[in-house]
Order: sequence, then C-alpha cells, then structure tokens
Amino acid sequence: MTSFGRYETVRELYHSGFTVLYSGRAKTEPEAKFAIKVFKPPTFLLETEQVRTESDLFLNSAHVQQKTAAGEAEHWAPIHECNSIPDGAFYTTDQYDRSLQQLIDVRIKLSAQALREIIESVVKGLVELKQACGRPHGNLKATNILIAGEGDISQTSIVLSDPLPDEHIDTEFHWDTDLRDIAELIYQLIMHRPTPSIGGWQITDSREWGKLGKQSNDWINLCNRLLNSHMKPGTTTIETLIDELARLKKIKPVLSFRRLIIAIGFIVITSAAVFIIKPDFIFPPEPPSIRDWNHSLTEYLDWVKALRSDLGLPKGNQREKQWTSNPRLSTIVENIKRASYPYNVAYDNNILEQGLNKIKNEEDLRKYRI
Repeated sequence: MTSFGRYETVRELYHSGFTVLYSGRAKTEPEAKFAIKVFKPPTFLLETEQVRTESDLFLNSAHVQQKTAAGEAEHWAPIHECNSIPDGAFYTTDQYDRSLQQLIDVRIKLSAQALREIIESVVKGLVELKQACGRPHGNLKATNILIAGEGDISQTSIVLSDPLPDEHIDTEFHWDTDLRDIAELIYQLIMHRPTPSIGGWQITDSREWGKLGKQSNDWINLCNRLLNSHMKPGTTTIETLIDELARLKKIKPVLSFRRLIIAIGFIVITSAAVFIIKPDFIFPPEPPSIRDWNHSLTEYLDWVKALRSDLGLPKGNQREKQWTSNPRLSTIVENIKRASYPYNVAYDNNILEQGLNKIKNEEDLRKYRI
C-alpha cells in the first residue's frame, strides 16, 4: 500500500499514460470506497521543470472539479484531497461502479428515457461548472463520465470529472466543443462506435436509432445540430439544450398509460368472450389420429427400449446396480426412468408384445393417451 495524504491505495484499477487509478481507503477506515488518481510521469521522459508544469496542470483540473463539486452541484465527482507529491500529483475522489465508456463497450441498448436521463445529467453538470467557474469542460468524453450504481439508469447517479485545466481553455472554442462532444456521446451510446471525422457529416435514420421509438427523429435532429454547432456559433447553448431535453421528456412513449389500460381491458374482454363462446379452447385438444399415434409411439418405444437396454435399466440387471451404487450416476438413472414413462405405460398395457395392435379405435387411443 502507498499513502497519499489521508488515504492509501488498495489495488490498481487501470494505468493510462502518465496516470494510474487505484482503489483506496481512508487510513482510519477498512472500506475501500475511494479512488486515488495519481499523475507521475517517469523522470527519464520529462525534465524536472516539465514534470512540475504538468503536475500543476493536473492539480488545476482537480481544483476546478473540487470548486464545482463543493457547492450545490449534484453532477460532479467530489475531490476529497489533492496535492503534489515528489515528481507528480494526486487527487482522491469517490469510487464509482462504472463509466459511460463501459456502457458503450458492452453495447448497451438504451431506451429513449434512459438516453435522455444520461444526457440530461451531463448537461446539468456543464451548467453547474459554468455557474461555479464560468467556463466549459473542454475534456468531455465517456471515460470522464462516472456512474454510481449498477441498476436501472434512473436509479443511478451520473457525474462528471477531469475538466481541462484553465490554462488550456479557450472559451470561444470549447463551448462549441462541449456541444459536439455531447453529440458524440449520444451517437456512441446508440451506434456503439465513434462518429465519422468528416466536417458537415449528417446522421441518417437506421435500425439502431429506430429503437428510440417515436423520439428517434428528434434525437437524430438534435444530434446533427450539436455535431455542427460550430457552423452557427451561439445558436445552441447548454441552457437551450436543457430546454430541448425537457421537451423530449414530455413526449409520450408509443404506448401511453391510457392506451395500455385500454389494451389490457380489450384483452380481458376478448379472453372472457372466447371462454364463453368456445370453452373447449382452454381444455386439452383432441387426440391425434390413430395412425399418427401409432407411428409416434413406435418411434419412441424403439428409442427408449434401446436406451434402457444399453444402460442396464431392467430390474435386477447387474449394470443397473452398478449405476445406482454411485451417488452421481444414480441421479441419471432416475431421470432416465422418468423419461421412460410412456415406455412403462405401453409395457404395462401389453402394447409392446402386441405391436400396438391393441389400439384399434378412438376409445383405445383415449385410454392410452399419455
């Protein structure tokens, strides 16, 4: 275990570039409910001054996140501690169950409601950042969107993390970049692949988008506007996007609650009518013809008789005793005996010896139904 301020690492979760993410715990607590992100580039790759500069940028990003989360923000991962270390820096936050990237990687199929809840959480997080720090995110991607909870999306908490350092933010550029990044998230959640890197490219309808039901065209149009928001700066903002998502929330699903009640009522009435008009509908159907029954029973008897003989199932057979003496094999024997039920019926009624000649008419067929 390695200590970082008031916390210590438990195990490494992933390593990417110059950063390592660990699960961690407070030194005074046994539960590993925190995540410790450490920036520590190899000194042989960067000069000392460059390491210090990059570490300061890492900490600046953490401070922006900490300031945003410290207020009344509900869509940012908290920063419990951040500081410099020899040749690097670290911050500690809560440990989350998964990231949005993991949902994309497993090709999750989202409803229109689940998609809206995810994107609404992201946009609200951007609004909270703007209110707290007056700046865009600049580094919005699926790996920086974290999810607490593993159940239904509506029961989870979705938060943002790792904004671009202040020094790298260009407000004239990154407001539109955030909007395009939202479009990229929507596209990846539906199509499970990145958008084509072609300027002016437009999304067209497809089977994947069709799964959003009657909202599919609304989502396609919204995504296209966000992808090309830089072509008309200021037309779409995160505030107007909140309003757009609220409008989508009001669109009823294909089968509204009222229609669902009507459908259930129709099924109940129809079922009752069928029962009254044709009560035998719910009873077993008429038996097959004698010819079909003889044919099916003959095939079954030929198969099960050979199987029973091969396994030594007739009573008193030495092989059966060997099978039943083994606890595991005895279970198989019992299952095979149960599967032999039609064989036993036929044997007990002397059908085997008479070559099924005992079934002559419909009355016999009913007698030997299994």
